Amino acid sequence: MDSQSVLRTASVTTVLALFLFVSVAVAGFGLNFSEVSSVRYGEVEQKDTDLTTVGYDLSLDDSELDSVDIQIKNPTQDTVETTVTVSFLDGSNEVFETDTTSEISSDTTSEETLDITQPVSTSDYNTVNILLDGEEVIDATTITGTVESNPAIADATVKAIDDDEVIETTTTNSDGEYELALASEADPTDVLVVADGESTVNGNDFYAGSLRDADTESDVDFTFDETETATVDGEDITVSYTVDEESSTDRQVANVEQLQGVNETKDESYKLIRDIDAGDTESWNGGKGFEPIGDTDAEFTGSFDGQQYEITDLKIDRPDEERVGLFGRTDDATIEYVSVTDVDVSGDEYVGGLIGWNDDGDVRQSHSSGEIDGERRIGGLIGFNRGDITDSNSSADSTGENSVGGLAGTSTQLVQDSYATGEVTATQDEIGGLIGRNSGDVTRSNASGDLFGADITGGLVGENTNKITESYATGSVDADDRVGGLVGNNGGEILESYATGSVDADDRVGGLVGRNAEDVTDAYATGNVDGSALVGGLVGVTFGGEVSESYSAGEVDGNDEVGGLIGRIGRDNFFADTDHNLNDAYVDRNANGISDDHNEVIGEFVEGDGDGDIIIEHGDTTITDNGETEGDLSDKFRIPNDLEDEFGRTTAQIQDSDADENLAELDFEDTWTTADKYPILQWQD
Repeated sequence: MDSQSVLRTASVTTVLALFLFVSVAVAGFGLNFSEVSSVRYGEVEQKDTDLTTVGYDLSLDDSELDSVDIQIKNPTQDTVETTVTVSFLDGSNEVFETDTTSEISSDTTSEETLDITQPVSTSDYNTVNILLDGEEVIDATTITGTVESNPAIADATVKAIDDDEVIETTTTNSDGEYELALASEADPTDVLVVADGESTVNGNDFYAGSLRDADTESDVDFTFDETETATVDGEDITVSYTVDEESSTDRQVANVEQLQGVNETKDESYKLIRDIDAGDTESWNGGKGFEPIGDTDAEFTGSFDGQQYEITDLKIDRPDEERVGLFGRTDDATIEYVSVTDVDVSGDEYVGGLIGWNDDGDVRQSHSSGEIDGERRIGGLIGFNRGDITDSNSSADSTGENSVGGLAGTSTQLVQDSYATGEVTATQDEIGGLIGRNSGDVTRSNASGDLFGADITGGLVGENTNKITESYATGSVDADDRVGGLVGNNGGEILESYATGSVDADDRVGGLVGRNAEDVTDAYATGNVDGSALVGGLVGVTFGGEVSESYSAGEVDGNDEVGGLIGRIGRDNFFADTDHNLNDAYVDRNANGISDDHNEVIGEFVEGDGDGDIIIEHGDTTITDNGETEGDLSDKFRIPNDLEDEFGRTTAQIQDSDADENLAELDFEDTWTTADKYPILQWQD
């Protein structure tokens, strides 16, 4: 066989670092190659000799050892004397040992030959030791096996892995054989094999991958007998997802070609077994890139476990197509622990970095980053979601026309313990930092990206018709109409949630909610609010529901119907018979900067036809617009000045450690707590 001299080193900083290279010259008989491997590197602790890094290559065929050539380099400025011993062991018994003492001048390389004093021939030979001045610095053992799919698979990559860290790599020879040489202190957990098209099976380039438990006592073989044909970039390839040696039914995916091949069988269980670089997809299919897995005619209905590995640089450019993403459309599928990073995905409608359209499926512990672009129902992770999303996030920037969200463009089901940090830009309506249009529960979720929209734009949700609990938004919001720091247009309950970002818009503008028609309880907003009409530090305009036990603390600026808490409270045609309540809320009268032309609490009341009442309560004081209790709301359309003192507090009072006393109507026992500045919700602490 050809001699091999591959040098690997594991660097350790020391006062003196010597570099040792050992190659083995062989004669014509005696030693079995299948039992001896290439020993490439070892990492050792510092020794008295300060020689802490050893690299060498041992290549043996059916031969007896003749001599050992040693090359020692001294990169220091001092002359060093050291004794180097090479031992070959068969488990616990020494087979052969030879040594040499070398005096190595500074900054030179010394070459020595160690003659072998006895033949070395044993069927169990598998370990090499190197000793420096009598101290063991490295020994090594091997993992061997074959990779085949009838025929043998040559040039497959084989890696020894220790808890996700690659510690040694080799390739299979023409017979599909491989050998991994490891230092004895290494404790490999797995052996990974990847075939990336270097060999052919069934007349096509072959792509496969498998991860098996490491075993230094017996061969770790990979037999890919089950194969199928897939179309990738317009060409047929042969793929395999399982090996005969494993009983698991999960199909293992190790390269982007296999990933594309999932489109051929969409009802199986798949799992990633390593990170995948999908950069080549940019040129696939005439520039359209990766073909999404699943569509309207044949959804993906299986499961896909990313095992926290990453798929990077996925490219999809299909601006005239719907249901675009790594998965185009899923139905009752489970997608978990999948991370698609630095993606570039464009489509028409239902576009997401991970899934275009998710129907009745669960998405868990998944992530996306990059750029997402389309027209309608565009999301950083999912375009249109009709399943549960939990413990997932996206940092992708999302751009579209309407129903655009940092995590999901449209969502009708639970979103829990999830977040988005990407920038969201849209030209029409229903734009949210987390969700553009939401009709499912949102719990313990948040968004921090900045938003640039038109109508119905919210830091967390643009259009909301369901419950939002223990959630928040911190990004700035810049849009036109029905714009809020948390929700733009709200028709669902908001409970124990907050917004801190600035809000800049024209009409119906609120630090928390732009336009509100439901209960808002235990909430707050601290961002500055700038608008034209119907501008409120907490809510721009509320036409129904109850706003209670909440506060606002941002600067508020506007022209018409401007209030420190609410710009306008009153009826419209949709809520003529609904009571409109403001209960036990507070405003930072120093921070809001409300001028004398406006009101510290409510900018304007609107009375109209219908049976509903406007009810203002604070502590033991209650006033309504029906004239039956004290307070005339019909004259100046603003809250009586004496009640402003009930709602208003100075900055010092709200931020004081005694805020629990100064804001007595808030529940500091079960819901709120004091903090360094303004009070926060207990779940934040």
